[in-house]
Amino acid sequence: MELNWYSLNDIVKETSIPYGSLARYIQRHSDFLNVRKDHKTYSVHTDSIPVLKKIRHLYQTGHNEKQVDKELSLLKMPVNVDYKDDNEKNMEILSLNETLKAMNESFYSNKMEIKSLHENIEKMHDNIDSLKEFNQELVKQLSKQQEYIDNRLAKRDELLMQSIRLTQQQIAATKNKKWWKIWK
Repeated sequence: MELNWYSLNDIVKETSIPYGSLARYIQRHSDFLNVRKDHKTYSVHTDSIPVLKKIRHLYQTGHNEKQVDKELSLLKMPVNVDYKDDNEKNMEILSLNETLKAMNESFYSNKMEIKSLHENIEKMHDNIDSLKEFNQELVKQLSKQQEYIDNRLAKRDELLMQSIRLTQQQIAATKNKKWWKIWK
């Protein structure tokens, strides 16, 4: 057995609290106890023995489960939080302060990630705005080019029509002339 951890049988000998009561206290008030479960047995840290004695005293004086929890929280008993690590192999027990510190670090890390994401989104918005401006300029240039092309085509069509009319006039004039006078 590890140095500061005791089995329930050891605690029964030290505190005279019945085994069934100890198991019930651990199940009901584990937030205030530094307890570790190894397979089917519980191990309790030495820091939690006075808390178990306090719980026993409160129940003997007629308190119910909620009242005992309230008394323990008013006495500023350290609250322990169980959590599984990423591999979910080891169960760690942390005090409330350690948990809050870890949560604060996680919050700060998440806050920095969110800030970075916001900056990236701002950059994307700026890029989108510059692309919109570029597209507008491109549309203007394309409309100018289309206008130029339309004007050039209209001018070409006009010159072509003049050329066709001139040819038609020359053909009409040659019809009235005799064939030998065409070259004169």
